[in-house]
Amino acid sequence: MSLTSLPPVAAQDAMPTTRGLNFYLEDKNLQFLCELVMDAATFERACPHLIAMGEVAGGELDELAAQADKNPPTLRAFDQGGRRVDEVVFHPSYKAMERIAFSRFGLAALSHRDGVLGWPGRVPQTVKYALSYLFAQSEFGLLCPVNMTDSAARMLEHYGSPELKAAWIPRLTTTHFDQLLQGTQWMTEKTGGSDVGAATTIARRDNDGTWRLWGDKWFCSNANTDVALTLARPEGGPAGTRGLGMFLVPKLLPDGSKNGWVINRLKDKFGSRSMASGEVT
Repeated sequence: MSLTSLPPVAAQDAMPTTRGLNFYLEDKNLQFLCELVMDAATFERACPHLIAMGEVAGGELDELAAQADKNPPTLRAFDQGGRRVDEVVFHPSYKAMERIAFSRFGLAALSHRDGVLGWPGRVPQTVKYALSYLFAQSEFGLLCPVNMTDSAARMLEHYGSPELKAAWIPRLTTTHFDQLLQGTQWMTEKTGGSDVGAATTIARRDNDGTWRLWGDKWFCSNANTDVALTLARPEGGPAGTRGLGMFLVPKLLPDGSKNGWVINRLKDKFGSRSMASGEVT
């Protein structure tokens, strides 16, 4: 019996691909919705940015997302000298996607800074969400760090002291990637899951006014964050959500040394593998 090679797959039998399409121009429903919910001037100004994001999502971002998904982040707990560093190491494709999201399109800054994308004033929420929707068509995982950085700045704007606002908001909302600090919110614990009122993390205040937190957070998205807004119960506080406080916990202390949190491991997830979720003590 002679062996023969199979014939090549005919073009009409190949799996279809969206690679190379402009995800905005191809999405008539999104175009209709944008024109419906935006006023005429906003829609006209937004269109070039939506078209640009649609092109990126259908090409450059789609390619990078496929690489990042095949090369998920890893945890480097110690350096060569045995010092604890808790560094999350990403594939270059993920870092390239970060630059697209945080810097090129300024997704975490749109609601906080005037002039992002050349906009007069702040970009309307409808435009931000349309851009994020397009981005998510190719890369969903990175939108978690983007949105949590955005949310950290918003929480500080509403509830932070003047000192905290001045120290953190400019770096959380910058579009200069090398100056950017990323934020997150760490709430979930083994005891309660989504029931944050069951949290067991304790906060104690030293005589000098310094707060110190003890506990574990069980599902910590954006584990490589620069600053976490974290729930803890001040010692002696009542049970449930009313007894909780929110604390800003930086990765680095004012003297540049590493803060006391450790990343125990990264989650082995089914979806959004590009972004690092971990368990933190």
